Amino acid sequence: MKQVLILLFALCTAVPVHAQSVDAELDGIIKDAKGNFEKLTIIDKSDKALKVSNDAQVFSTQAANKAEKEVKDATAPLQMDANRADQMRGKLLAMGCPENGGSVAIELAQRCNPLIDQHRTLHDGVLRRAAELKNKMQTVRTLRENITRTTLKNAEQQKKNNDERAKLIAQKLEIKTRAVIAGLKNKATAEKACTSMSTAEGQACCHKVVFDGADPKLCGVEAMCEAFEHVWKRSRNLQGSRQMSRLGDTAEGAAFLKVSSRPSPGQR
Repeated sequence: MKQVLILLFALCTAVPVHAQSVDAELDGIIKDAKGNFEKLTIIDKSDKALKVSNDAQVFSTQAANKAEKEVKDATAPLQMDANRADQMRGKLLAMGCPENGGSVAIELAQRCNPLIDQHRTLHDGVLRRAAELKNKMQTVRTLRENITRTTLKNAEQQKKNNDERAKLIAQKLEIKTRAVIAGLKNKATAEKACTSMSTAEGQACCHKVVFDGADPKLCGVEAMCEAFEHVWKRSRNLQGSRQMSRLGDTAEGAAFLKVSSRPSPGQR
């Protein structure tokens, strides 16, 4: 977009300043260039936000994979402890220890109670660890669902961005073409632009556009823009170059230079 605006600076000094129809045409090009630049900037920001989000989904996927592995790794030891708790229960029942408690002979109680305490500790620990793993897996499932939903949403938005960007790039080319065509109205400046092109083939093509009315797209609109920019840079003094640098890559800068670069009434 900067190239378009630089070309507009050149055109503002190249075309006859008294031609109001040309002024209106340049105003329209500047306005369209600004709108195109702003829309492309919005898409650039959206693309950056999508990249940040997609990177976050990669990180979240890694976290989900790690958590799921931890659950799987902890499942086998948990199952072993659960089996050991079942074996202890079977042993207690075989000894005649009442499963739900009750009154027994003192000798049996002395044998049962320590084993019952061990079984209860092991049993409660198994249940607690099982609940923790269950909750952890639920968190993993929820995280994966969010990742999938966000990834699909991002892909949909990226497609919209790509489609819109393609349209805006095509519009950008059309704006450049209009700017080149406007520049061709001043044959002297256009001739200088053709001469500045780096190849003989490019110069010949440019001359066909200038003097034979050929389509600028045949020579490459980008190349034509660069040619006009080169001529403009050579024609501007150091002060003007610094002024352009301060104004930056904005259509407002183009509009300002359009006014400030015009010759005074006595110079017309």
